Amino acid sequence: MVLFVTSFFLMATIIGCQVINEINISKDTTDDIPQSYFPIEFTSFDGAKLRATVFQPRLASNETAPVIIQLHAFAISRVKHPKNLISQWLFSNEAAVNLWRSGYWVISLDLRGHGDSEGIINLADPNHEVRDIKVLIDWIYQNIPRIHQIKNIPRIGIIGDSYGAGIALLTSAQDPRVQSIVSANGWYDLKNALAPNNIPKIGWLMTPLFTGHLLNPGHMNSFFNSFYKDTLINNMSGQYDHVLGQRSLRYWCEANQPPKADVLVLQGTRDILFDLNQAIGIGNCLKNTSKDYRILGIQDGHLQPFFQWGGSNTFYHVDNELNCGNNTTLKIQDTIIDWFDYTLLNKTSSGIRIPRVCISTSPTSGVILPTIPFGGINFLLGAQLNADSFRSSLTPKPLISYIGKLWSGPTQPQIFPIHFAEQDMMLLGTPTLTVNKFRLDTESANLFIGIGLLENGKLRIINDQVFPIKSDSLKAPQKISMKPIATEIKKGQQVVCVIYAYLHRVGLNNQAWKEMELEGVASLPIGIMTNGDFVLSKKN
Repeated sequence: MVLFVTSFFLMATIIGCQVINEINISKDTTDDIPQSYFPIEFTSFDGAKLRATVFQPRLASNETAPVIIQLHAFAISRVKHPKNLISQWLFSNEAAVNLWRSGYWVISLDLRGHGDSEGIINLADPNHEVRDIKVLIDWIYQNIPRIHQIKNIPRIGIIGDSYGAGIALLTSAQDPRVQSIVSANGWYDLKNALAPNNIPKIGWLMTPLFTGHLLNPGHMNSFFNSFYKDTLINNMSGQYDHVLGQRSLRYWCEANQPPKADVLVLQGTRDILFDLNQAIGIGNCLKNTSKDYRILGIQDGHLQPFFQWGGSNTFYHVDNELNCGNNTTLKIQDTIIDWFDYTLLNKTSSGIRIPRVCISTSPTSGVILPTIPFGGINFLLGAQLNADSFRSSLTPKPLISYIGKLWSGPTQPQIFPIHFAEQDMMLLGTPTLTVNKFRLDTESANLFIGIGLLENGKLRIINDQVFPIKSDSLKAPQKISMKPIATEIKKGQQVVCVIYAYLHRVGLNNQAWKEMELEGVASLPIGIMTNGDFVLSKKN
């Protein structure tokens, strides 16, 4: 599989190197502008040479167009050619070509240390990657002709995938020249996303380390090499808090420096790296500003390699469509064009088509909401477990012994019934867990708690989301916000609490323990559809 992925990107890069035209057009031209694309190079603040492809729209002599900057995912590269394989396989790359064909200027950038650009990858550093985008915007102001303006202000947007989305949001917090953003599976709180409760997500943290060195050899900041190595032994020391904090939109929002752009957020309910909590954080940051935002909770996003699949992909996938119920189906690529038409061209009708919040509850269904519910019906939760009830050994072993577990399913969990569905329902929102009593006989062991559905002896963890608890950081009484989830519940299914002692996607050296005690209240956002609206149940 690794060989296939590597070969794919090499082939896509070779095909993408073909250039149809290199056209130099005066900034002040009043002539018709032909549709074309060509490479550019500009020098960033520190002398690094950064490369990009400019996709030039066809414009009549009296026409103008906004500019969209496209930022790719980690370890990937820009779109060089409208028909190369990479532009058809990766979400924002495909969107870049579609926006160009719809009449927008589009600039697809090789981020620092990626593709043809020089420099060291500093992982969305405001002092490096974000400054690069500011320099690119300077270049746009100086070189791109006939940019659409409103009140004499050039209209500029950014679309980003994953890593690119995080950089887009950080740029908007610092540069008011960006008026609109599409964030596809980006982050709000990077530290909490990578290591919730200081428990690293090993499976995904190993992926960028490997692909970063494979596809961009010699371009990784050595600090992050140390960070990745420390995560392998669950060593999330305080030295990383500030570094990851500055690379988080949360840091800037709490400093009263929120994004200065309207934001369309696409976030996967099954995304196990940047889950729906990241979208909620972005929305909360923007809700008290004058900026518009919409949240579309699609199904997929960052998927655990070889454990989750989205379409034919096992690393990353963005849905083609989102069914919002009430006869509303959004084609995601068309929705992106609608968003930029609305926010950059003031086409109000385009904005009306996009709901404030739409969350997918299955590949073919979803719900329009004013906001994502938090908490709900209260259920008592109590468990006193002996480690012998877990099927696999918890004693730490050498890394090689975990290779099979890394790519297999999770170990056998303990299951605790919560609610039996006597009618069709939905579970949609953020569950909370109020812990009144917690005891584990080992200080640094981990537990992983999720909400599942049980039917005919078959268990499904809702959206594959689990919440990790580190015993030495959990002090009762304490209220915990778990991972947001969204699913339909069919009559006859049983909602259950699921507790794992080990999870392949998270840590490799969980400490052994013999006995655990947990008591508390689980509050679940369970409800029914009434006249097309999701209504939370009130009975505890």
